[in-house]
Amino acid sequence: MPKFISQSGLRFLWISVITVVLDLWSKYAVMDSMALYESVQLAPFFNFTYVHNYGAAFSFLHDSGGWQRWFFTAIAVAVCSVILWWLKQTPKQQKLLPVAFSFILGGALGNVYDRIVHGYVI
Repeated sequence: MPKFISQSGLRFLWISVITVVLDLWSKYAVMDSMALYESVQLAPFFNFTYVHNYGAAFSFLHDSGGWQRWFFTAIAVAVCSVILWWLKQTPKQQKLLPVAFSFILGGALGNVYDRIVHGYVI
């Protein structure tokens, strides 16, 4: 393993890869087993609902004509780049921070995939 990987937070990128795989697998499982807008109650206080999010958090800008798809994709790619830079800058002694960054990176990459392929995040 190259030194710039083993001596930085980049050594935790495998967590991002697993996160992306699990993210995409879980979304395809939902698409195959649930109807759009169907809800499943997991606990009295927690429902799981299948929706398509064309915007950002809480469907912000979801009805803006389509430009937001590429805008939010660009933002997510920029955020992924910053996270990769942070991981590279994180010293070897740090353990928890690069693990957290790796999970965030995996989720962001899963959302980038969804926006590019589907036009929305599941």
